[in-house]
Amino acid sequence: MARSLKTGKSKVIGMLVPDITNTFYTEVMEGVEAMARSHGYSVIFCNSQEDPTRELAYLDTLHSHRVDEVVFGCTSCRTNYDRLIRQRFPVVFVDRLPARSSFPCHSVVVDNLLAAHTATNHLVGLGTRESPLSQAE
Repeated sequence: MARSLKTGKSKVIGMLVPDITNTFYTEVMEGVEAMARSHGYSVIFCNSQEDPTRELAYLDTLHSHRVDEVVFGCTSCRTNYDRLIRQRFPVVFVDRLPARSSFPCHSVVVDNLLAAHTATNHLVGLGTRESPLSQAE
């Protein structure tokens, strides 16, 4: 804490996910932790369990601990997180984007529509094959 007051950096990143049992978020957490560690940072992980009240409490806790930034998988795309941005609380949204914000925010998201289109084209390109399940009928 003393170092963070002197340097303005805590060398700690917070990560808040909506569901720690979701393998998508588990893999993202592993990647964040590995990258953070390789750059001399520690990570505090928080699991909101898809509860907006718990999510806000964790955000307040991370803010009070002066983490350098938060990697944030929000619970709802309908919630507006402008308060965080106005407080100059550095946030990178992962997977889910919040409701339209009047402030710019950073994010890393998957284009699910493009991914589904690409996967479908790939399968169609492989040609039609009879499934082993359909042979058993």
